[in-house]
Amino acid sequence: MKFISTEDVEQGQVAAQDIHSSSGNVLVLKGTILSAALGKRLKNWGISNIYIEGEGESEQENCVPEISCDKIRDGLVEKFGDTLNNARMKKIFEAVCVHKTKISGGV
Repeated sequence: MKFISTEDVEQGQVAAQDIHSSSGNVLVLKGTILSAALGKRLKNWGISNIYIEGEGESEQENCVPEISCDKIRDGLVEKFGDTLNNARMKKIFEAVCVHKTKISGGV
């Protein structure tokens, strides 16, 4: 599995994991054959990096810490918990939680 920029997606590469939007919706399923055009579309949707199937690990992948989703969420609640009574802020908080757990490799 390799971690690459969506700008570097090439025709025929295969998604190694499901790719989710910031709201948690699945945009691309694991195993989907990618194209450069889809890479640009993902970038436009705010997704800057994805995992593709392939040999070896990229340097970025080696730097991803293993942090549980619960620890990430607890840390965010500690920092922003007082804003969660506002419905809009709660939606933003949930999107940040999804994003943070996705990029950290949370388990």
